[in-house]
Amino acid sequence: MNMENYKNIIQKNFISIGVSEDLQGFISDAAQKLGKKNYKIPHLNISQRYQMPNEESIAIFKAKHPLEYAVYAYAKELNDEK
Repeated sequence: MNMENYKNIIQKNFISIGVSEDLQGFISDAAQKLGKKNYKIPHLNISQRYQMPNEESIAIFKAKHPLEYAVYAYAKELNDEK
C-alpha cells in the first residue's frame, strides 16, 4: 500500500472502514452491508479530553506518517459522506 494505491486497495479489500471518532457509524454501516442486525455500542467509561494535540504536533505527525494520515483522512471522508 502506498500513496498512489491506498484508496483502490481499501475499496477492493474492505466492505467498510471506520474511524474511532464514529465507532457506531462504522458498526452500523458494516452490519447493513453484511445483512446483519445493527448493534448499538454502549458508551462505557466515558471521559472528557483535557488536552488535544496542537497544530504543530499534528503537522509533525502528518510529515512523519503521510500514508497513515491519508488512510485516516480517507476513512473519515467516507464516513462523513454517510
